[in-house]
Amino acid sequence: MRTILSLTYILLFTIQSSAFVFFQGITIVAKNESLEKVLLDIQKQSDYVMVYAGQQMQVANKVSVSLKNVSVHEAMKEIMKDQPLGYLLEDGAKRIIIQSRRLTQKKIELPEFQRNGSPIKLVGKVLNEKGEPVIGATVRVKGKDIYTSTSQDGSFSFDGIDEKSVIEITSIGYEMKTVSIGGRNSIDIKLNAVAQQMKEVIVSTGYQDIPKERATGSFAKVDNALLNEQVGTNILKRLEGVTSGVLFDNKSNEAGRKKLGLSIRGVSSINGPLDPLIVLDGYIYDGDINNINPNIVESITVLKDAAATSIWGARAGNGVIVITSKKGKFNKKPEVSFNSTFIFGTKPNLFDLSRISSSDFVEVEQTLFNNRYFNRLISRFPLFEWTPAIELFIKRRNGQISSADSLEQINKIKNYDSRNDFMKHSYTNSKVQQYSLGVTGGTSENAYSMIVGYDKSIGELYEKSKKINIRIENTYRPSKNISINLGVAYTNSNQQGGRPSYGTTRVQGRTIPYLKLADENGTALPIPLYRQKVVDQIGGGQLLDWNNYLLDNYKYSKLESNREEWFATAGLQFKINNVLSFDIKSQYFIQNTITKDINDAESFFARDIINMYSQIDPNSGNIIRPVPLGGIMKQLSAKDHSYTIRGQLNFNKSWKNHQVYGILGSEMRELKNESDGQLYYGYNNDPLSVSRIDNVNLYPLIVGGQVLTIPSPPEPGLNVNRYNSVFTNIAYTYDSKYTFSLSARRDGANIFGANTNDKWKPLWSTGFSWNISGEKFYKSSFVPELALRITYGKSGNVDPSKTSKPIMGYSTDPINNNTVAVISSLNDPSLRWEQIAMLNLGIDFSLAKGVVSGTVEYYRKKGTDLYGSVEYDYTTWGGSNFVTKNVADIKGHGIDIVLNSKNINRDIKWNTNLIFNYNLTKTLNYPNPNYSLTTLLANGSSITPVEGKPLYSIAAYKWGKLDAAGSAQGFVDGKLSKDYEAIRNEASLKGDKGNLVFVGSTLPLFNGSLNNHFSWKGIFVAINISYKFGYYFKNLATTYSALVSTGIGYGDFAQRWKQPGDEMHTDVPKFDYSEYQSLGSFYSNAEINVHKADNIRLQYINLGYNFAPLLKRKYVNSLELYFNASNLGIIWKANKVGVDPDYPAVLSPRKTYAFGVRANF
Repeated sequence: MRTILSLTYILLFTIQSSAFVFFQGITIVAKNESLEKVLLDIQKQSDYVMVYAGQQMQVANKVSVSLKNVSVHEAMKEIMKDQPLGYLLEDGAKRIIIQSRRLTQKKIELPEFQRNGSPIKLVGKVLNEKGEPVIGATVRVKGKDIYTSTSQDGSFSFDGIDEKSVIEITSIGYEMKTVSIGGRNSIDIKLNAVAQQMKEVIVSTGYQDIPKERATGSFAKVDNALLNEQVGTNILKRLEGVTSGVLFDNKSNEAGRKKLGLSIRGVSSINGPLDPLIVLDGYIYDGDINNINPNIVESITVLKDAAATSIWGARAGNGVIVITSKKGKFNKKPEVSFNSTFIFGTKPNLFDLSRISSSDFVEVEQTLFNNRYFNRLISRFPLFEWTPAIELFIKRRNGQISSADSLEQINKIKNYDSRNDFMKHSYTNSKVQQYSLGVTGGTSENAYSMIVGYDKSIGELYEKSKKINIRIENTYRPSKNISINLGVAYTNSNQQGGRPSYGTTRVQGRTIPYLKLADENGTALPIPLYRQKVVDQIGGGQLLDWNNYLLDNYKYSKLESNREEWFATAGLQFKINNVLSFDIKSQYFIQNTITKDINDAESFFARDIINMYSQIDPNSGNIIRPVPLGGIMKQLSAKDHSYTIRGQLNFNKSWKNHQVYGILGSEMRELKNESDGQLYYGYNNDPLSVSRIDNVNLYPLIVGGQVLTIPSPPEPGLNVNRYNSVFTNIAYTYDSKYTFSLSARRDGANIFGANTNDKWKPLWSTGFSWNISGEKFYKSSFVPELALRITYGKSGNVDPSKTSKPIMGYSTDPINNNTVAVISSLNDPSLRWEQIAMLNLGIDFSLAKGVVSGTVEYYRKKGTDLYGSVEYDYTTWGGSNFVTKNVADIKGHGIDIVLNSKNINRDIKWNTNLIFNYNLTKTLNYPNPNYSLTTLLANGSSITPVEGKPLYSIAAYKWGKLDAAGSAQGFVDGKLSKDYEAIRNEASLKGDKGNLVFVGSTLPLFNGSLNNHFSWKGIFVAINISYKFGYYFKNLATTYSALVSTGIGYGDFAQRWKQPGDEMHTDVPKFDYSEYQSLGSFYSNAEINVHKADNIRLQYINLGYNFAPLLKRKYVNSLELYFNASNLGIIWKANKVGVDPDYPAVLSPRKTYAFGVRANF
């Protein structure tokens, strides 16, 4: 808390200090610099945006000037005085438009025979959308060599032109407009602005910022405005539906290898890391992505191909996401921004889940009981209390209850569903509150930004979260050649566990759908566990209450996690001359996480362990408790810290039609992970006290008699990874039309190989871009802008958990207490980096007037030296008969298309953005005989490397329908069969040459979105529709063996065959006690349960109103009230079973509604 107060004080002090410095002027020292570069310097040091045409810069003169602390007006006047160009400075719009010198009206008398009407004198004005004059606009009589330009008040005149003439009005930054005079003598013409801002930087690789026209690689950039169309605390989720080449999915996290839930241009590894590399302000970010406050983010750039990612080397094989935070600008007045958002999530409906009904479940239990399935279990475990229905069957069998009473109680059970109790007592509407306050600005020597964010939320299970973010950054420029940057971001978050979720309750290992969790008054009821009579017998009546009151457990069991994170950066840039500069940069990251699991003395967890280790003294009959009375607290500590040190030489040289720019540098990086834990028994919070226990000796459990030691705290852990790198990137541009780029990097790590060549990995890329529309021979008016890009290169992938050395773990032998060392993972001395090569072809274009623009890209990629498990002689090491080596290969290809259209551009504006992505990635080589087509008989939620098949895919048994007796039929040798063992054998031996069907990918081959933006005056609306095509999902289907052994069953069980004739309208086989074991998973893995997953969703709607124009306050830049609705559901789906194909086994994301205010002053 002291840290937060200190940082807040610094923030407020800096804001207060900044209030004394509202403006210091433009400072420029230039000698024979291009006009474009000088204009860009003015844009950087002011609030003004430059609008210009490329042709104007080609005729501009060089600039030599020395200005210090002058106004924008004075600076523009000085640098433009010797130029063959003029300018218009619009203070209200904060825009400077570079214009050609004013034209003098040219008159040509028309011969009488060329006139269609009487000559007239025409006067008029040209205005912008706000009614302001447009100065220097060209007004031309269409088809004639008669033209003029507008004066300072936007006026123009013609004398003696035909009354039926048509005039054309053009001006830099506006759409051309054609107007028929129609005999009028006076006319006012309004132009629509289409000005594009001078954006020097549109691609940030993390190492350098590259102008768009010089970028050869593939990237997708999402600016702050587009990010703000979605809400939420996770910044990456705001990329969904608006970013080309990015796919969000809910597949398995692959044992921690896929934490972010997204991929860029498909999967690039099999057993290695699957997440893209996250870069924050030029450095790899190792923290929790949820710690990045979305309100601090200015833009996100997704690097997709090898030319864009290879600069990051062996960590960039899955793509790179570069996050750029908001920063201050020199010579800019302080700007205060504020944002407040409230997000409301709908309450989950558990009845959307496919589950076996209570009535059907009781009938299954009755069948099992009548067939003596439970007899052995009941006699073997007399202490256990069974499900309510089984207990009733036992009582009726023992004559303890009449058949009538049993039937009455059974019917009550059949009509009860636990989901009602969970929805009433455990689930609620989620709520999120987000606040942020920031200040940015600068003087001639300092540029600063300070942002504070606070989030507070309550989840659907009443779990709570609080988070504060503070970010301060300052760039100090003591001289024109030296720049010093310091930044620090601090995050403090607290998370508290909630109430029990549905699906976590078991009775003797069985899932029960009808458990009653509370009585009519809401008092928690115990979950069946042990028979009280037997408990009293073995414990002499001295054991603690052994009932599990599930709904009350959250009151006594508290899970709390506190996380503190620092992310600090420092940099020094020295400008050697106009060509060279040198950077020294460093970054330090530290994240401390303390998780406490406190179970009070009243908690079931504590009572269960205390009772389990209790013993009754046979002599005295007194109880002995090796685990003392009181609570149990488990505390886990994790500390992650990393540092980066980077030296980088920057080169930028322009002369005549040539430009060369590049970087050359070296980098050192270390990442250290530490963990530790404590386990306290007899814990009491007030007064704070714990008890000592014996963790060494063995104790018999009072239930079952097993002899064990009392659980000990986890062992401490330490993992250190070091990386050294050298890198370079160079590009040459000729005549603003041809750009050649070359990137190279060599990475070294401490986790690889006995050989130096395995420790170090060289990676490279090359690219070429051609601005075809800049060629003299290119004269297309339909496609006035056209450019071609081609790149090829190699990036890498590294898994720090895999090493060229054997991994050994230490433990204590439970018998003799000696330290034991066990090799847990065998090594491969030649283990090295994974490598991903990619070819990318891209076309950028714009149609006439910019009505349609876009990008089309085709890529091919191949992953080699991927991690794979291969057979190993297990007699030399008994741990496993497989070892990890670089033996696997994958290949993929795809298409990314982005189309932007300006449908209406008047007072009402309507723009559309269409994203289309195609990707198919297959396993090329995986020499492990255990991976055949039968391994795809699952739900396709995890990577299964079957050669020639997509990494995420699914296969199924051919289905032969039900026979007249309700039994499932498959195929053996092409003929119908109920010999399920023979069916499985043929599937293993013949695959799709026999009775297996390869269905397809479980990841969409095609995905994208359609985003429409509407605006009118202050109103703005965005509607995003996403789509996914070309993939499949497996619907939940009951496996009868699992239903019998674990109680897991689904809604399809209600449609099972029950009587002759049912086979005509159902594919669900009968439940027959004599057949369920042999049937196995044949039915659930049959092709009838696999469906097309294609769907179209309404992703979000964002609408709002900007009140700033109404307020007419000079200090109010914008004041927006907005509403957002997201996860609004499926508009269309291909399957006919009524299932959300992306969430067949879990609840779909809840609909959320958000209200907020966003202001800038």
